[in-house]
Formats: sequence, structure tokens, C-alpha cells
Amino acid sequence: MRMRILIVLAVLGIMLFSGCSTGDQITLGELNPDLIFESRGDDENYSFAAARNIALDRKKNLYIFDYFDNTIKKYDPQGAHIVTFGGQGEGEGQFSHLMDIRVFKDKLLALDSVGILTFTLDGDFVDKTPFQEEVVCEYPQVFEDGRWAGERYSQVDVSKSLTLRDSQGVELARLAEYDLKEYFSELKTEEDFFLQDYQARFYLYSFRGDGSVIWAASDECKVYAYKDGASTPLFSNDYAPVPIPAEQVAEMKKSAERAKGNPMLHMYVPQSYQIVQHLLAAPNGDIWLYAISAGKTGFLVFSTEGKLKNYYRVNADFDMTHVKVQRFGNALYYVVPGRSSVKIYSSPIGGRTMKSY
Repeated sequence: MRMRILIVLAVLGIMLFSGCSTGDQITLGELNPDLIFESRGDDENYSFAAARNIALDRKKNLYIFDYFDNTIKKYDPQGAHIVTFGGQGEGEGQFSHLMDIRVFKDKLLALDSVGILTFTLDGDFVDKTPFQEEVVCEYPQVFEDGRWAGERYSQVDVSKSLTLRDSQGVELARLAEYDLKEYFSELKTEEDFFLQDYQARFYLYSFRGDGSVIWAASDECKVYAYKDGASTPLFSNDYAPVPIPAEQVAEMKKSAERAKGNPMLHMYVPQSYQIVQHLLAAPNGDIWLYAISAGKTGFLVFSTEGKLKNYYRVNADFDMTHVKVQRFGNALYYVVPGRSSVKIYSSPIGGRTMKSY
């Protein structure tokens, strides 16, 4: 599903910044992602069943983890394979269900469903902090002190929640939660189920340098900061959603009909795209929010006070709703998964300045 909503923004006369006061200086720019890595199926050192996200160290070595085989592969800045480590199992340095990796200075933290493992940047196992019980979350993020945040489905009460947990997997706070029956009315309490919930509500979150967490729900442009036991609204905007093309909705309806043969599989057929697709915390405290809305599609950069500072169009051939975006230093990285493949792109932040208001 290719989505070329960016065409709408080709006319620069669109007033993107209805929330800005007179006199604000808003810089419009472009981000032009370049391909920096591509998997190869003919070499196990360069093949991936399901690449989930990446990490980057200070030397710009690249770490990619494979969600299916629980391995981490390291590459030099030119894309040459250096080492593969991890793997499925219960042995030292192995994983049960690898969920996230992050590099902090001279160490790599690997968030597994049964604990947090620490490795050297050469892939040597250092230690493991086990969880009290297994915890599986969707697309979690681990912080340097071992706290981590992630989405979790509950079959007990048919809900989806965003939780913050400590280094032993214990829930510290439930930042947000909603009833899955809002989208899947047929679900029953304590029933096993699998969801294909593309473009149903999801949560976005990112740790800031001070250890606080910024988060938002995808169906409204409202960003919160969680710190010291409470979530505080930072800013909000009333952006209107963009309808999904009718032919794509029709195809999804056909898929949903076919899925009815499997009672455990439930598919949601959306009518519009979720407004917020990506949320990133910059080192300087700025908040990067990728929005898809009527007249407002691209990265909107806000100060911590909620003042809109910059807007960046992303000129990419890939679909921004099917990509993982991460920030390292002064560049954005885009992990584009395929069928047993992955492509990684990068774009320096800044790009070509187009106009300032």
C-alpha cells in the first residue's frame, strides 16, 4: 500500500500551522532519506526474517535485531558484517522473545520477555537482570536505567494499554488504556485472539534525556509527559484525519471476510489513517511528531512548551505508516521491513530549507 499523501503538500501555500501565533518563525524543510543498508537473502550474515528496529553506536556501527530468530547483527558504517550474537534459547546471552535493543555509551541493552541482558559493543555477554515473570509487549523501548515502556494486549479484560515498567518487569505505571471492543466488538473476555489492527488506535512513546516519557495516542494530536508519577499534557492540536482511499478500504474488507474462517483472527477495517504515526524525543528536548492529517502531513517539531518550531516533509518512496523511525545524533533512520527482508534509510536533520514564516 503506497501512500503518496505528500503530494497534497506540494503546494506550499497550504497553511500548516494554525496553532502558531503571529510572528512565530517556522522553518519548512525537506528530509530526503537515502538507502544505507539492504538485506540479502543469499547470505545469512545479511538476511533477516523480521527486522524490528536498530541501534547505532558512537562510531556509527549499526545493530539490527531479528524478531523471529532472536539474533542481533552488527555492521560497520559501510555495511560490512562484523558479528552476530544472541539467538533463541535459555543459555547465557540467549533470548526467549527479544523485543528491543538500545546502545548507551559502551554497552548494548537487549530487552527480552524474561529479562534485560547487557552486552559489550563487541557482542560479548555481560549480565542479565531477570524479570519476576515473563512480560511481552509490542514495540517497547528500554532506557539506560532499565526502565522500559511498551504496549500490551490483555485477553483477560480485552484491553490495550501503555505501561511503564522497572528493570525487573514490574509495572510502575499504566499511562493509557482503552477497551479493544471499541474496534473489535465481537471480542469476548478471556478468549484467545489474534488481531490485525492496522490503523486502529495505538500508542507512541519515547524516553527523554531526563528519564521522563513523552507519549500520545495515535488518533489525536495530544502529547503528554510522564514524570514523578503523573502524566501532564504538553500540547494539543485539532487535526482532521485523512480518509483512506476507497479501493484500499474495499481490499481490506475482502481480507476481513476471508479472515472470518479463523475465529481467533480479527481484522479491523479503518476508514481513515491514524493522525499521529511517529513520536521522537530530540536530545535538546524538542518533540518530533509525524502527523498524517488534512493539510498537515510530515514531521512537526515542537518545543517542550508546545510551540511549533519546524516542519519537515519526508520525500520517500516507502510508506511512512509501515516504517519504524528512530533518531540517532543529527539524523533520522527509517527501518522499512519487507517479506523476509529489510531496508534501512537515513536522512540528516535539516535538509533543504524551503521557507520561514
